[in-house]
Amino acid sequence: MRGNCPASATKLQSLLFHFSVKLFLHSGIIAWVFLLCSAGTLSAQSLRGKVIQGNSPVPFASLHWKNQKDQCLSDSSGFFTLSFLQADTLIVAAPGFSEALVWVNDLSFREIVLTRAVELKTVEVYERQNSLSKLGTSTINTERLSGLELKKAACCNLAESFETNATVDVVMSDGISGARQLSMLGLDGVYTQINTENIPLTRGPMAAFGISYIPGTWIKSIDISKGTGSVVNGYEPLTGMINTEFHSPEKADRLQVNLYQNSLGRSEINFQVNGQQGTHFYQSLYIHGNTVVKKNDHNADGFMDLPLAKQGNIFYRAKWSSGKWMTQLLLRQLYDNKTGGQTGFSSGERMAGTFYGMETFTRATDISTKTALLFPDKPSRGLGWLNNYRTTSQQLFFGKKNYSCDYASYQSRLIYQDFIHDTRNTFQTGLSLVYDSYKEKYLDSAFNRIDQVSGSFFEFTHHGNRGLTLMLGLRGDYHPVWKGWLTPKMNIKYRMSTKTTLHVTAGTGRRIANPYLDNTALFASSRVVIINEKLRPEEGITGGISLNHKTKILSIPSEFSFDYFETRFTSQVIADFYAAYNRVYLYNLKGTSYARSVQLDAHFLPFKNFQCRISYKWYDVISTFRGLRNSAGPRPMTPANRALLNLSYYTDFEKWKFDFTTRYLGKSRMPVNHFHQSALTYEDESLPYFILNTQVNRKFKHTEWYAGIENITGFTQPRAILSAETPFADTFDASMMYAPVTGRIFYLGFTWTIK
Repeated sequence: MRGNCPASATKLQSLLFHFSVKLFLHSGIIAWVFLLCSAGTLSAQSLRGKVIQGNSPVPFASLHWKNQKDQCLSDSSGFFTLSFLQADTLIVAAPGFSEALVWVNDLSFREIVLTRAVELKTVEVYERQNSLSKLGTSTINTERLSGLELKKAACCNLAESFETNATVDVVMSDGISGARQLSMLGLDGVYTQINTENIPLTRGPMAAFGISYIPGTWIKSIDISKGTGSVVNGYEPLTGMINTEFHSPEKADRLQVNLYQNSLGRSEINFQVNGQQGTHFYQSLYIHGNTVVKKNDHNADGFMDLPLAKQGNIFYRAKWSSGKWMTQLLLRQLYDNKTGGQTGFSSGERMAGTFYGMETFTRATDISTKTALLFPDKPSRGLGWLNNYRTTSQQLFFGKKNYSCDYASYQSRLIYQDFIHDTRNTFQTGLSLVYDSYKEKYLDSAFNRIDQVSGSFFEFTHHGNRGLTLMLGLRGDYHPVWKGWLTPKMNIKYRMSTKTTLHVTAGTGRRIANPYLDNTALFASSRVVIINEKLRPEEGITGGISLNHKTKILSIPSEFSFDYFETRFTSQVIADFYAAYNRVYLYNLKGTSYARSVQLDAHFLPFKNFQCRISYKWYDVISTFRGLRNSAGPRPMTPANRALLNLSYYTDFEKWKFDFTTRYLGKSRMPVNHFHQSALTYEDESLPYFILNTQVNRKFKHTEWYAGIENITGFTQPRAILSAETPFADTFDASMMYAPVTGRIFYLGFTWTIK
């Protein structure tokens, strides 16, 4: 077993990793200084110019030499800078314009004039965008899920939007509440920053259920970034960031109504309206409601597989923009009730002891503002101010356990961006403030805490002439209790050719742990929670490398990606389930803790309108547990091997769409392996399994119908709840979840749209 390696070897491996990352960061700083010092020399060998059409600039035109590999894009104002080595023909192209050939034999400023291409009046061109794509223009390794990708499955909310994606793992928290978490690189979702409109979502009480409160119809796109990312986004991200963008009112459809129904008794309705008042004012109103009214017990263990639910969700956005100013106001109000547990339990009987019941009550209010000062003549310059105020009240009842949290949060970021000398050297700098107030109660104990963190940051990006982009960032933050800390981050993108891109990243992340909110699965068992020491903030270092290559194999367009990431914790809060079946210990890490991740992706277009995507992931997640006699062992319920296959076919103009997805999850280690007092035993390993989903869409002029099946084979976890027949005994445990419990699900829905 990996966890039984000698301590000296583990220590040497840890030292080598820290030395490599520190050398990587320091070498990046040296490279930064070198680039700044040599900027004048580089510019002396660069051709500068502007691409225009008439008196208007042509943004993002492609420029490359006929006999050299150097290339670039013009910026949003038409200006460009391109490395010049020898006299050659410059080829300039842009969508909608005829290609221009310019002979260049000196470094004088060039003004290149493009002419409009001849338009064919009777030809209609239809091109389908990729539903999942790598953002080649981003310095950070990022992939984007568009609305087309989200329509491949039901995607009723953000938690269900990754059924066809291999990067993000969706994990069930327990077998009673239906709560889900999004995780990346083999680690819990708390180490991934999940945002909506660049505003953190899963903070405080939202950690448990927050991703289920974002309806899928609100989502325009989802950006997934691996690694610690940018210092602008804060000090917390350690494994990655998921940012969800909503439909903007000036581009969205005027009216949209969506209905959904599945075989488990889950019903949903979504209503969206967007409008414009005057020249500069836009607004949107989104209303969402869902209910689950049917008690389902597919595995006949006496417990509901899915809790009964009632949720109401309202979102309003107002946007005003002119040439120099842009202001947005975002308001959201949430109401959510869930009732689960034994099928004989009904709301209002909690804590009575007759039936084991679960009830959750969540109320939340969000108010956000975004203000930006724009400079039309210098698009690379800007000043932005983002504010978010949130209040959340949450009550959880599981059997005889009760927990409540009243949470208030205020976040503010002031960001200024500009360039140094020219747009090849840009920077972002600013100030941030995070204020979190927690008032928690668990059983008969109360915990009050205020976290106030103020910080500043600076991030420099250099766009080289030979396909190299370097981003270096540093932020400093201060907490009254935990004092100050620095967060360095580095990202490198190297465009090796027009078809091959390399990303390298390294950086640190830190977060203040919330022992109960981070581990809500603790409530779904009879385990006694034991905390005997003051829990320190969690901190780690993440480094990774990604390679993306596009090519053709036997004339078949193909794309391949390879990722390797490793996270090493210097401080971590350990939830130790290994120690005993009826207790869980929370304590500070003493020893080794790391996570390694390897991902391989392949995307093919075998023939017209048919797409095939194959992915494989390998995880090695190890921590030191006291329950394993203070030795390193695998993180419970984290399969080492995962795979995904997605097949998509659509007819012309997407009148019909057919999608099929299968996921494979391999074996994982279960927390303990010994006899219960009730003579039940834990299995040593979980079962490997496949999940198969399919969906068909039919689009008409104003409506689109969709129908599908989830978990076609009906696979469910055997004995998902331990001691289900004696739920108030100390052997009861519903937190050992690694597979579905709901069985096969049929669903039907439609969307009516007025463009």
